[in-house]
Amino acid sequence: MSITIARVDERLIHGQIVNEWILKVRPTHLIIIDYELLTDLFMANIYKAMAPFWVEVLILSPEDTAIFLNSRQDKNGEKIFLLARTPVIYEELIEHGVHISEIVLAEKKYLPQKRNASLENKIAINRLLEQNVKVMVQEFPNEEAFVIEKYRIEGRREGE
Repeated sequence: MSITIARVDERLIHGQIVNEWILKVRPTHLIIIDYELLTDLFMANIYKAMAPFWVEVLILSPEDTAIFLNSRQDKNGEKIFLLARTPVIYEELIEHGVHISEIVLAEKKYLPQKRNASLENKIAINRLLEQNVKVMVQEFPNEEAFVIEKYRIEGRREGE
């Protein structure tokens, strides 16, 4: 079992995920890590129905994702696609003992010259970088990825 990709995309499953990323990555499992969908069964079922039939879609909390991944460590050939709306979720996942080497951000709002990423997400990205997680922006799989370096957050001292 291996985490093939950990992606942040506010829209979760949509045409670009299905037609570009899933076809490139060819995962056996797609895990949507999202608290909101845990209680919204109608939307959860819509998201599950959007994925190709050969991908098992699970909607889990960060804690349950960690439990699932740890239970599958001896499963060879499984390829896991992790999907969350924000980088904050991956911080939680790492706190539960999951090793993530890199995270792919879907939106260009995270690029340094943009100012649209929320403070909460910038802080989460900085913390992920401090844990040696490579964070990059890549909208489409055939595009070059732009590696994110630590955000300079005004009004905050280093280490905050």
